[in-house]
Amino acid sequence: MKFNYHFNKFDTTKNYYFFDGEKYFEVSKDIPFEEYENLNNKYYQKSNNLLFKYLFDGEPFPYDKNFYKFVVIDFLTNELNSKKNLLSFFNDLLGKVDILELKGKTVCFYYDILEYDLKNILVAASDDFGMNFKTYISGKLYTDKPKGFQTIFECYLQYGTNNSRLHTNNGDLILDLAKKDISKLDTIKPYILNKIYNDSQYEKLINSMFENNLNVTKTAKDVYMHRNTINNKIEFIKEETSLNMQSFKDAVAMYLLITS
Repeated sequence: MKFNYHFNKFDTTKNYYFFDGEKYFEVSKDIPFEEYENLNNKYYQKSNNLLFKYLFDGEPFPYDKNFYKFVVIDFLTNELNSKKNLLSFFNDLLGKVDILELKGKTVCFYYDILEYDLKNILVAASDDFGMNFKTYISGKLYTDKPKGFQTIFECYLQYGTNNSRLHTNNGDLILDLAKKDISKLDTIKPYILNKIYNDSQYEKLINSMFENNLNVTKTAKDVYMHRNTINNKIEFIKEETSLNMQSFKDAVAMYLLITS
């Protein structure tokens, strides 16, 4: 199928428009449904949603927030009522949300810090709604880095989906990339590390924790800091990256990321 990249304006009455990561192309709405589905799973179909325009069209972030988070939902069963109920549950759970259908996945964007573990809620929701679905739960993404979503989402689609895990987080994704294409860690690094990116003090702390088997007391002595200071910095790392330095898996992921 040939794509038309040379058009003067968007005419959504006659055509579909897809974003290939760099620019839009159009295809006639007369194409067979199977071809439309294939395109919709491979490219980003244009939307008038304000958040979509921020993510892909270079427009300003539409809300008075400096960060957002997202959950990718891959429904493993095609039960429309259950899907509708789950998305309604997300609206109630997360407050203000934007739900976009991107490359065959449902992506729920939200804008508040949660006081609970979202993964545990999703496990319970799967049982309550009798649904099978896989998710990727992102960390914080700052709005002054609009390429962050597409970068992490593409890495997840390529490297984080072909496994038996039902719920993937940043630690899992980093380990997936390290196994399959470690060069990709540099790609996601600034968007996961956020405010600790290229911060030599935090890098020294992370290295020390890893070398001291995550022992806070030994780390405090090693880097000449008080235990409370170390604990505060560990909490800040978790807030910025969603990686828990007191979890061995997350600590390994963080070490691989900062040394990449």
